[in-house]
Amino acid sequence: MVVRQTWCLCGRLNRPMGMFNAVVPFSDFRSVISKHLGPSRNFIDFSYYDDTLARCEEESTLLSLCEGPTPIGRYRSCAVVGHGATFSKGRCEGAISKHDFVIRCNLPLNDEHYTNYRQQTNLTIVDFETLRKLDESILLRNKRTKRNPLADLNSPSLLSKLQKLQTLVIAYMGDFEPYAFGAGKAKDEMCSNINDDMKAQNIRATLTFSVEPLRDISRRILRRFNIRLQEPPSAALMSVLLALSFCDSVSLYGNTTSGKDFHYNQVKPLHFRNRQYTVEDESHLLQRLHNQGDIKLLGFCKDS
Repeated sequence: MVVRQTWCLCGRLNRPMGMFNAVVPFSDFRSVISKHLGPSRNFIDFSYYDDTLARCEEESTLLSLCEGPTPIGRYRSCAVVGHGATFSKGRCEGAISKHDFVIRCNLPLNDEHYTNYRQQTNLTIVDFETLRKLDESILLRNKRTKRNPLADLNSPSLLSKLQKLQTLVIAYMGDFEPYAFGAGKAKDEMCSNINDDMKAQNIRATLTFSVEPLRDISRRILRRFNIRLQEPPSAALMSVLLALSFCDSVSLYGNTTSGKDFHYNQVKPLHFRNRQYTVEDESHLLQRLHNQGDIKLLGFCKDS
């Protein structure tokens, strides 16, 4: 087992001094993306977690350059589905399903939105809150089964709903520093529990991880263009950046710039200048990428 403290180096020792001083023309956005992001760095099969870290540590590889086995390939057309499209009652699904690869931001909130997710989902990006809920769902089910071996394993839990999804990859993009609450459980242990349980339940999805937290990488990429977001980048923006690393064409449906609450954990309402997003900054960035042809902003789908 790799010493877990290694993860605390993420975002600290993997950035050589002076490496990102020069401002790059915005027209070079895709080329910069390819240098910082890639499937073999950011979508590593969690089954190879220990092996990947041990090899990179043995070879003295910078964490930001550490690579491992990945289920993600190269695709001609990709759709990034923001939370606005999730709430559009399926109106976007016809257009979304025409893409070769569909990326959705986190698991759906409730049963109403599982219909959309089952139509086509190749990659689901999850945050720590969902990771924690999945882990808790496994623990609760195991306790219930231990008390009653005949207990219904198809109860309406987050884990049982996961079996209904048609997603091929579930990607955790956060850090692996110790969980700050409860007994201080490490996030790699959560991923390990989820990964083992998916195999035991014959869930065909692959759980992946990023050696370096995606928010750190996103900030570093944007700094190359002298772009600084005051708050962490949203799930939709990070998904777009990832898609640009392995997709020839990227379309974004239902981004979060309408001012409605599309935050998947629904902690608090989403406003234009709240503590969670700097929506105007992200909107401007996405529009610039659209204007120069790097992505297509397709917004919210109208009734057919």
